[in-house]
Amino acid sequence: MYTAPMAPITPISSLLIVDDDQAWLDSLSVFIRESLGIRPLTARSMSQAVEAMTMNQPEVVLCDIRMPGQSGIELLRHVRVNAPSCEVIMMTAHASVHDAVAALREGAFDYLVKPFPMDELSHLLDRLSRLRKLDRENKALARRLSLLEEVEGYVGTSAAALKLRRLIPMVAASDAPVLVGGESGTGKSHFARTLHACGPRSARPFVTIECASIPRDLIESELFGYEKGAFTGAGKQKKGRFELADGGTLFLDEIGDLPLDLQAKLLRAIQEHAFMRVGGTELVSLDVRIIAATNKPIERMVRDGSFREDLFYRLNVIPVTMPALRDRPEDIPTLVEHILTRVCQRMQIPRRQIGPSALQEAVHHPWPGNIRELENVLERSIVLGQGEVIEHLILDPEKTLALDTAGILLQLLAGRDLIQEPLDLGRFLRVLSEKVLASAGSAEAAASLLAVSPAFFRTMADNTINAKSRE
Repeated sequence: MYTAPMAPITPISSLLIVDDDQAWLDSLSVFIRESLGIRPLTARSMSQAVEAMTMNQPEVVLCDIRMPGQSGIELLRHVRVNAPSCEVIMMTAHASVHDAVAALREGAFDYLVKPFPMDELSHLLDRLSRLRKLDRENKALARRLSLLEEVEGYVGTSAAALKLRRLIPMVAASDAPVLVGGESGTGKSHFARTLHACGPRSARPFVTIECASIPRDLIESELFGYEKGAFTGAGKQKKGRFELADGGTLFLDEIGDLPLDLQAKLLRAIQEHAFMRVGGTELVSLDVRIIAATNKPIERMVRDGSFREDLFYRLNVIPVTMPALRDRPEDIPTLVEHILTRVCQRMQIPRRQIGPSALQEAVHHPWPGNIRELENVLERSIVLGQGEVIEHLILDPEKTLALDTAGILLQLLAGRDLIQEPLDLGRFLRVLSEKVLASAGSAEAAASLLAVSPAFFRTMADNTINAKSRE
């Protein structure tokens, strides 16, 4: 088993070490000076520590629990009262771990069991520093949340929508892994992006890897990157998604499709905060937040052995389930209005309205594709419909086109004696071409709607619409 190299520590401005063992005190001082680039304050008793803090209040106190005279617990209580912004890390021997647990109840940040490896202290100080930084950014987070537009998935008054809106600020402020479940189209990837945008890593990259869409033999190099010469065609070093997401968020979409052997490598990278590129021999430090999503019954996969139990528990620290649209029909009217506004803005057209009949269709439709299907239907109804108001939803474009075609034909036949006045097929094809082209916006899209090739549609249009204009 290898040990990950120490990640760069977020700077701590000042630190006080309190221990009656001079050799241990010196050893810690050298390490902290070399790791943090600062000269720590030192003390061998509580009285010396209090005197040192009077002169220069540190951000962190690293204190032994058992010392001659007054104990480290008493110093902890003094710090909590007189310097509440200062964090205290206790040091203890194996025999007095219960004292360390008592210190946590008194407000200590954490404890270390002596003798501990210096990289353990390094990681603990790094975690403490990041949490302090996170605490300073809470106000900025609240400001971002107040400015955040309501987005699909959280719009509405249903219990599910309200629960998600309450959940976002709490989950976004944390660095804990999140596992997002739910059916396809419920907005899992959008939820992940929202967590990133509202969290302290928002200025850093948000990187997605779709585990289901990448071939099995490529997914490892996509995740971890590769070194030059790692395999045929690897002409230069390439960074993987983990490296590209450094400092930010890595979103593992459809994590249930990740092969078992790669699940083991992913687990190791998450646990040890480091990984190796394909073909590499050196560890690369890892600083990313992990958000994973799946539409598969992941707990059932754990039981049948197709998904690693240890990886599941590592990812499932904060479980979130996106609700299906059919379970929140009361939100559909609000969702429809919200989507119409956004789609019309994107298409740069006047805002369309939804008629009562179309709205009833939306409320009563089962929406197996959830919000994604609702958005597709509304966009299609805007493109293929006529007028400023959507009177009916175009749920089945082929069926709607067939009805429109039949309607055009009936209009041409209405009031005609087909024996005395044969059908003008050229006129029918011209009217049909004009209507489909106007709705679709381009020859390619019109050909797709009619299920013919673009070349055929252009020929038909040229021999009907354009021929008419040349007369």
